[in-house]
Amino acid sequence: MGDTKAPPRLRSRQCMFVLYPESQQASIDYCKQNLPCAWALHDKDVYTQSAFDAYVKKHEGTLPDWMPGDLKKPHVHFVCSFPNARYFSGIAKEIGVEVNVIRKVNNLYKAYVYLWHMLDPDKYQYSKDIVGTHEFEEPSEHAGMSQMEDDQVQILLDMPTFDTFNELCRWAYEQGCWATFKNNYAMWRDQFIERQRLRDMAQTANERLEMQARLAELGNSQKVNDVDGFVMIADDLKENF
Repeated sequence: MGDTKAPPRLRSRQCMFVLYPESQQASIDYCKQNLPCAWALHDKDVYTQSAFDAYVKKHEGTLPDWMPGDLKKPHVHFVCSFPNARYFSGIAKEIGVEVNVIRKVNNLYKAYVYLWHMLDPDKYQYSKDIVGTHEFEEPSEHAGMSQMEDDQVQILLDMPTFDTFNELCRWAYEQGCWATFKNNYAMWRDQFIERQRLRDMAQTANERLEMQARLAELGNSQKVNDVDGFVMIADDLKENF
């Protein structure tokens, strides 16, 4: 599915998360009624040997309180596809979970068919009939990568203005847009240069307005040098110079 943990301020049109009926039923009901999503209850998943080995390695030999083959707690998988990119922090706050619960989806099709483990033959094979949807259009098999790229382009087009190109590179990486940024390097470099130019123009205009305000405060008999070293005087005094 290509899911990744959510770094700070990450946003995307597509995401996924897992909620547990045992303690999060209110959030489950809210998501089903208010988010553009597909979901499925998994109540027959079991812990695998590979998951057991990974746990023991991560916890330096400590054994978990479950064994391979044990039944997992029932849980509901959600896959969301929003019309526009949303910050994961906002989604998390809306449904009442920690932001690290929200995962970015890089391929919507694979995330969707995971709801019944279609591409995971080593896991319990659910029927597609368990899938529910709300304002969610079933993705095509070939839609995943193009949707991911469109998502990244939308984020990059909304980029803030940075002082250095290195800051822009780091921001693109943190936003999960590095692949699209790297493949279209020249275009985003030009965007960076153009945004800097427009910012500098705006700053110069604001500085001139500030100088005009100072001139008005000092009175029409005063002369003030602007940011470029040129003298600024009131219009009604120009004939005296």
